[in-house]
Amino acid sequence: MPTHEIAESGIERLPMWEMYGGFWAATRWIIYALALVVVITFVYGIWQRIRAYRMGRPAPGALDNIGARIMELLRYGIAQLRVVREAFPGIFHLFLFWGFVVLFIGTALTVLDEDFYRLITGNKFIHGGFYVVFSFMLDLFGLLALVGLGMALVRRYVMKPDRLDNQQTDASLITWIFVILLTGFLTEGARIGVVMGHKAAGYEASSFVGYGLALLFKGGAAEVLHKLFWSVHVLASMVFIAVLPFNKGLHIFSTLANIFTRSLGPKAFTPSIPNMMERMEAGEEVEMGYKKIEDLTWREILQTDACTRCGRCQDQCPAYNTGKHLSPKKFVQSVKDHWLARWAQQRDKNVEVNQGEGEAAAAEVGAGGPYLLAAEAACYGCEPGDASVESVVLWDCTNCMACVNICPVFVEHVPLINQMRRELAMEFDDSEKACKDFFKNMDTNANPWGMNPSDKMTWTAELGVPTVFDNPDYEYLYWVGCMGGYDPRAIKIGKAFVKILQAAGVNFAVLGEMELCCGDSIRRLGNEASFQALVTMFKTTVQECEMDPTFAGKKVVTTCPHGFNTLKHEYPEFGFKWEVVHHTELLDQLLKSGKIKLKGGNGHTAVLHDSCFLARYNDIIDEPRDVLKAAGYKMVEVPRSGDLTFCCGGGGGRAWLEEHYEPEKGINRINFNRTDELMDAGADTIIAACPLCMMMFDEATKRTECEDKMSCIRLLDIAEAVAEKLDVPVDNQGSDGQA
Repeated sequence: MPTHEIAESGIERLPMWEMYGGFWAATRWIIYALALVVVITFVYGIWQRIRAYRMGRPAPGALDNIGARIMELLRYGIAQLRVVREAFPGIFHLFLFWGFVVLFIGTALTVLDEDFYRLITGNKFIHGGFYVVFSFMLDLFGLLALVGLGMALVRRYVMKPDRLDNQQTDASLITWIFVILLTGFLTEGARIGVVMGHKAAGYEASSFVGYGLALLFKGGAAEVLHKLFWSVHVLASMVFIAVLPFNKGLHIFSTLANIFTRSLGPKAFTPSIPNMMERMEAGEEVEMGYKKIEDLTWREILQTDACTRCGRCQDQCPAYNTGKHLSPKKFVQSVKDHWLARWAQQRDKNVEVNQGEGEAAAAEVGAGGPYLLAAEAACYGCEPGDASVESVVLWDCTNCMACVNICPVFVEHVPLINQMRRELAMEFDDSEKACKDFFKNMDTNANPWGMNPSDKMTWTAELGVPTVFDNPDYEYLYWVGCMGGYDPRAIKIGKAFVKILQAAGVNFAVLGEMELCCGDSIRRLGNEASFQALVTMFKTTVQECEMDPTFAGKKVVTTCPHGFNTLKHEYPEFGFKWEVVHHTELLDQLLKSGKIKLKGGNGHTAVLHDSCFLARYNDIIDEPRDVLKAAGYKMVEVPRSGDLTFCCGGGGGRAWLEEHYEPEKGINRINFNRTDELMDAGADTIIAACPLCMMMFDEATKRTECEDKMSCIRLLDIAEAVAEKLDVPVDNQGSDGQA
């Protein structure tokens, strides 16, 4: 019975609505036919996208540990915990997302009620008290979705933050969503207007938005408008669903899929090339890095599709924020554009891209041909196109992981960049001259400066530090590192740390001349061959000394976060089974266990620079602060701290390369930017926990314009800050020569 006839009859009925009331008898079947077309179109679009993802290689481990992945999906996909880290965009995304989730559930229940349950039983389960609550919740979340949409419009077209590049697809999606939400409320208002025109129905007030709009729809026009709004709403919703796989709306699914399949291992981990050295020695041709879209895994292709161009990564990127070429957002979008062009070619020509015919046809796609890298495209006679990645973009990256850390959908930019660096460094030999000099020094003397390896442990011998041969039953193996072995400033840090260990009675030893560079910088600069050669050489040396090459059951401590991350997360791929801690963690343990005693009183204030490889890669944030508080420091925080820390500029091998610097054009040095922030914090001591950071800050503070500020600011490592408070006197000075 149509809505108006029920209202006119005067029959007291349970609260409910008539879905097809007042329409032709065939309306239901027309809707069914259209729905079938929509479902077929939607499924076809999703299947085509899945086929496009499958252009990539297999992604081992992307679908393991299902329980943990479901929890990640609930936390970051459903609860949107990363999205809400930024208040304004986080709130409106939450309103939109949950608005649509509830409206989808409501629509699904309505279809189930009207088109299945009622046809089978003749009754409806959405009625009575359940209908009242149901209707209220749909109106509430529909209104929240509209509010969220309004906030999105204000942000995109009024506030206009630099990181957003508004495109036609954005405007189309927002407009379409607005039409669906608006016509939904207008339909409801007109329906309630029909009822109210004949008989008061108090329960309809539960649909508070529609009830308010119903005041606009009275008389005979209400029924006509109801049919009009209903028709537009249903058709708009169907078209929206049908085209979702073909426009930006697909991110609703691609982001959830990316969160579900994200890496659960070490953060921003770039896997090794399996058995690289053995395969090369056997004369096998080894693919060094990523040069074509087919070199990526399907999961890496998926994550480019999950990128919504929100620009959070760009806002956090130290390279972008100091005027460099790298924008993490544009980098990912370039890879995505190249992939879509390759997929369009493969689909349209109906050829397999891994076959010869497919390769030849693929070369026609885009100005850059089949090559991801602009330099490689040019080398093979292709004009680099917009979708080709420029070399300078890759070399600008410091591997700080700020982009990965802030991305609400877990796009991993850093591993992609490092894989392409491998192609540039090893296969194509496209790296900066300073980078090549660094490679040469590493290959000849296993350290960045090419210094005599026998000089590395001179200072440890002077302090009486035993080697593993002198003390085979050590508890901790102190990995001195290249900075700690050769750099005068880092040696001071090492001496302070050793004296703390000695004062605490820690049983430790060093490797002596067996210790080589851990290989962090050379690996992150793309030279995987030299990195694996270093690891192999180290293992061989250990075996020749009749020691366990896995170091199973042994603990390693190091003052360098880069070495810490490499030894902890990357060496296990090569059979190492040691436990690795950073010196901030060990200092924290020693203080809390009472093994070291500090003098009372301090009077100093400190601002801590969080190392990227501690705070972001390894979640070490509280430990250094606890140590400094125990040493009597009053802590001052800068806005960019914790996992939102700003890079010193030395990571990813950048410490050994020249940085583009043209301040008159807005191109600044990253270490200058960060050092200025730390100097302006109002503390009298700047604390670092990384020798590379110390080197970058030491350079930045020597600028003429910093002389006045640094005359009353000390620059110390956390070990030096603790050492100067030991009851045992320590002969150690800060970089400015103050005690």
